[in-house]
Amino acid sequence: MGFSFNIRKMTLGMKIIYSVVAVGIVAAIVIAIVMSRNGYLANTMRLLRVEGSVNIENVDGGTKPVIDNIRFQSGDALNTGADGLASVGLDDSKIVTLQNDSRAEFTKSGKRLELKLTKGALFFNVTEKLSDDETFEIKTSTMTAGIRGTSGYVYYDDEGRDSLVITDGVVIVTAINPETGERKYAEVRGGQSITVYLYSDRTKDSVEFSITDVKENDLPEFPLQMLSENEELLNRVCEFTGWDKDTLKTV
Repeated sequence: MGFSFNIRKMTLGMKIIYSVVAVGIVAAIVIAIVMSRNGYLANTMRLLRVEGSVNIENVDGGTKPVIDNIRFQSGDALNTGADGLASVGLDDSKIVTLQNDSRAEFTKSGKRLELKLTKGALFFNVTEKLSDDETFEIKTSTMTAGIRGTSGYVYYDDEGRDSLVITDGVVIVTAINPETGERKYAEVRGGQSITVYLYSDRTKDSVEFSITDVKENDLPEFPLQMLSENEELLNRVCEFTGWDKDTLKTV
């Protein structure tokens, strides 16, 4: 009674002020909820794109439904079939796309992201440099690429060797020979490719790198497709490497 009495006793000006304040409070609450949700989604691994046959495994070996924006949990794995393609947003600035006949496992702990490619190939695009307390690593059987803010293509070559093409930015690659335990490092820049060679007949130099410059015509089909679909990425890559945009679109 007291509250409604006070409202009735208010002047028209006070009622207007009261209404504006009330609306402002409600709006602030709505904005806070939206911002909280957006912040949650920004840091959640989500399925963004699916073509053809795609399968998601959970950490227990079961399967998840393949639907838009389904969230990935740490330990989940993504498989693409012979006609498959799938993109995962690791957050708002990190997207990985698996080509056909590929498999990748996802691990996330706080600000530490790890993606292990166990089969096939993937393209990654990181649009913002990582903060000092973030890590993002893409691993193959013997190679680890430390990603800070770049794009590129990770794959196994025709001989099954771990390989990487950087399309812009700089990546530090670590390779380990599982038989000898030897570890080596290399820096790879946009416009370069690296392949890891392992030797079991020696203990020194049992890990070697082949780093070569890449021209537009050298790029495999899948990264060319990824570049042609993303004009912003294409411009960024051409600016970093000096590659010709028109040539990339017609290769």
